[in-house]
Amino acid sequence: MSNINNNDELVLDFKKLCKTFQYRKNIIVYCFLIIISLTLLITFFMPKKYESETKLLINKSSSTNLANINPFILSEMADMDGGMSGLLKGSSDLENEIEIIKSPLVLDEVVKANHIVYKNGKKKGEFLSVDDFLKKNISIENLKGTNVISIKYKSKDPILTYNVLSSIIKNYKEAYEEINSKKAFNDKKLIYKSYIEAKADLDNKIEKLKQTKNAELSDTSGTNTISFSLLGFHDKEIGQKLNQMSIDAVNTRKLEEEVNQAAEKLKRLNEKLEWTSLVGNLSKEISKITILKEPEHLRNFENTEPSLILNILLSIAVSIILSIFAVILFEKKDKRLAIIETNEKTLLVSSNDLTDIIEDIVFLSKLKNTAKTTLISLTDDNNIKIPENFNISYSKDSIDEHVKNLQNSDKFILVSQIGITDKILYKKIQKLILETEKEFIAEYSIV
Repeated sequence: MSNINNNDELVLDFKKLCKTFQYRKNIIVYCFLIIISLTLLITFFMPKKYESETKLLINKSSSTNLANINPFILSEMADMDGGMSGLLKGSSDLENEIEIIKSPLVLDEVVKANHIVYKNGKKKGEFLSVDDFLKKNISIENLKGTNVISIKYKSKDPILTYNVLSSIIKNYKEAYEEINSKKAFNDKKLIYKSYIEAKADLDNKIEKLKQTKNAELSDTSGTNTISFSLLGFHDKEIGQKLNQMSIDAVNTRKLEEEVNQAAEKLKRLNEKLEWTSLVGNLSKEISKITILKEPEHLRNFENTEPSLILNILLSIAVSIILSIFAVILFEKKDKRLAIIETNEKTLLVSSNDLTDIIEDIVFLSKLKNTAKTTLISLTDDNNIKIPENFNISYSKDSIDEHVKNLQNSDKFILVSQIGITDKILYKKIQKLILETEKEFIAEYSIV
């Protein structure tokens, strides 16, 4: 049973809520009209903004990181601590590319080419700084899970929107070429210097080896011409020469190994030099990027802000919220009885239904031989017809008259009228009824 009662109370509360909004429908209509009208005015008079987007696909072959196209640069960087090796290992290529796009190398030229200046303040007329430009209507981000960079720009001029994005693409490509060309030039310069030093070192070792071998040949021919007849007299000197020849042979082998090592080093440097030259020659080609989406030439009616549909939807949402607050405010502040002020036992009825309801109550009272009943009418209708065994008092009567009727009766019916009954009087009557501690048949409120 308790569950049923709880459900009934919920239904009654919902009905009361619906009745409240129905009764205050004028307030709701006014709220909607005001908010939607303001929205339309703001939408049509606000400055229009145009947003265009470009999408760039960044492949490894088009990265400004030359480690991706030069197999030798990684071995060089692996032996270095920090510096560029940290850049190569510590951050992704796309992060590097986004930082390049955001750098003054690209954006300074974009700002100047499109004459984007400060409109007011101390810097009025000066070109916008890169930091301030990045704060205004531009978005540069990596699309998650892809090698695509999305660049969006928004402005009041559709032509400027297109030109800015086109300038970013153009200067980004030029930055690629400059970075790749400069890196290739610096690498080539460094490797070429090492190559010259290695070649000179190899030439010196070859020359030293030649001199050593020539000396060995001279010593060998001199020893062969020694007369065997004199060996007995000079065996000690010959032994010393033979020992020296053995030492020279060992030195010769060491020199040969050094020459081979120097030749191998020169060969590796030559390969690196050839690769660096190739990178320099291809620096413009590798800097090509794939434009997945070109910037759009927007027309005057293709503005993104303000959006009429979005604004209308927002205004409807705001109107609903504002209407709820307005209805509650009026219900609380109204000096006349409001639906929200009635209690959960109050039955909301129409004026036509009230007559039938009272007749039913009278009929039931006669069946049960009910004692005299008082009907307190706090409505604007002072001509409510009741049977003889009913007392009645009206809203125009004094409190004393109401008290007298209450004291002379055993049962009570309270009838009020939304928007008509004085709220203070209504609460006083309710208090008096409770103080009598007699049976309270029902309370009706005409809506």
